[in-house]
Amino acid sequence: SAPTTAATTVADIVAAMRAQYGPLREAFAAFDESHTGELSSEEFHKGMNSLGLGLAYSQIKGIADSVDSDGNGSMDFGEFLDAFKIP
Repeated sequence: SAPTTAATTVADIVAAMRAQYGPLREAFAAFDESHTGELSSEEFHKGMNSLGLGLAYSQIKGIADSVDSDGNGSMDFGEFLDAFKIP
């Protein structure tokens, strides 16, 4: 596979999630190892890394920070969907 760069787009990430997990709700559920209905920062990073896209920590953190609308450091399913709206 081609090397991944910072040019990885939201569409690429969503395509990888759908290929691996199917619907985004299934990806969210798979990432949510603690079954709390929210992704911790660690769960989100681990889940994003599971996609095999070679995303940098800073890229993943940027995605998480951009949608943490309530500032609680975790991501609910609504925030997760907001993160992956394809422009």
